[in-house]
Amino acid sequence: MAATGSLLSTILGAIRENRQERRQEREFRRNKALHDLYAIFKHSLEARYIISKGDTTELYQRIRSLRPERILELGSGSGCATAVMALALPAEGRIVSMEQWERCLVLSKRLIPSKLQEKIKFVFSPPAVFEDERVPFMRFADYRDLPLAEGPFEFVLVDGTGDWQEQGNIFKLP
Repeated sequence: MAATGSLLSTILGAIRENRQERRQEREFRRNKALHDLYAIFKHSLEARYIISKGDTTELYQRIRSLRPERILELGSGSGCATAVMALALPAEGRIVSMEQWERCLVLSKRLIPSKLQEKIKFVFSPPAVFEDERVPFMRFADYRDLPLAEGPFEFVLVDGTGDWQEQGNIFKLP
């Protein structure tokens, strides 16, 4: 009987997930501004690095409902998530978008529409990999130049692969 309950739970979970995906897809298609913005990134050469339509819709809705005035993004990447947050922000909202790769900042500035860039401060910062004696045998990543004076931040988005380069070495971090 336990196996049947587990199977039923799995099926019901899949049905709920499918319904949520369909809801997100409808919301995505209804929101022309979001759809058009996503198309800019989807049709770029770097499209494989952007967030999914479902995540785009969820991020947009989350920012719309929370209405943060200050967002800190750690990892600009191609700028898709940055642009989605800028679109969803209230008029007075601002984003500080940190990135360790200058080429990603160049790409973000090329792809994000200029009107949305008015809400974004792009910051290049070399990464720092560090250890903490309280957690032996683990390395952690941070940016050297966190813009703490720009805060306080009501929303922080950590976006990226977890790979960091420091002094010519690539670190794979969890």
